[in-house]
Amino acid sequence: MSTTTLTTYPGFQNNQVLTSTQLNELAAYLDQQTRLTRLRLIGLGIACGLKQNFDSVTNTLTITGGSGITSEGYLIETGDCAFTQYRSYTLPATLSYPPFMDGSTQVTLWELLRSDYMPVSGEIVEPLDFTFVNGTTAGDKKVVLLFLEKVFVPNDSCLGKSCDETGGENTFTLRKLLVSVDDLQTILDNTGNFNLTFTGKFDLPDLLSRRPLFDPKLSNSRDYFAFSQDFRDAAASVYKRSTNPLDLTDLFNVLRQCYVVFEPLLQDIYNNTNPFDYT
Repeated sequence: MSTTTLTTYPGFQNNQVLTSTQLNELAAYLDQQTRLTRLRLIGLGIACGLKQNFDSVTNTLTITGGSGITSEGYLIETGDCAFTQYRSYTLPATLSYPPFMDGSTQVTLWELLRSDYMPVSGEIVEPLDFTFVNGTTAGDKKVVLLFLEKVFVPNDSCLGKSCDETGGENTFTLRKLLVSVDDLQTILDNTGNFNLTFTGKFDLPDLLSRRPLFDPKLSNSRDYFAFSQDFRDAAASVYKRSTNPLDLTDLFNVLRQCYVVFEPLLQDIYNNTNPFDYT
């Protein structure tokens, strides 16, 4: 969004004839204030859900329902989605989005489609498969990208003496896209916020810890030791050690794998030795 904060908005009086400029200035001020509140005070990113998974047996990519805030400060929300097809995606002619540009050319993007999507005449739609999603190289591996497409759609021109339908509407469409890791790096370079040098981090597992639950009727809500024991048990649910080095539910195995992914940054600190190696 614009880095210039609007500091004025129009005020109105009785019987005043309003212009489109005045109304649009007021709408722009309120819109920017709302989005700045989300970005600066709440934060951007995923608030809940929106987890992705690809089933290589059914060749189906799923995204769970969830919500979040885009980098432009817009609120997005979607239900559970399942996709089995994809097509090439190009920004609408009226929409400019610099992060998607590699010089004068848009990076390659694909839009995910449901199984019931019927292509229009001449449109090329391909079925999802593991080879396409996983890519042939690390940089060719695909990443899910949620993009809120904003397009201004003008209404019909005046017919005769009636101009009730002039103006237009801003329409928002949440596009579920795929982008390669290499092209995602280009997008992130254009935003100046992230780096994808260590792509192995995307393969690290999620460690799930049990949430401590409390009941006013039970001792863990009244007794200090029972209270602390509940937190200890929750921490112990993820802190365990396995004799199987491939067990990625083991905290130490996951930390060991983290060192492997980020070894170029950590090897001097730990004298080229993985501190989580044990026998």
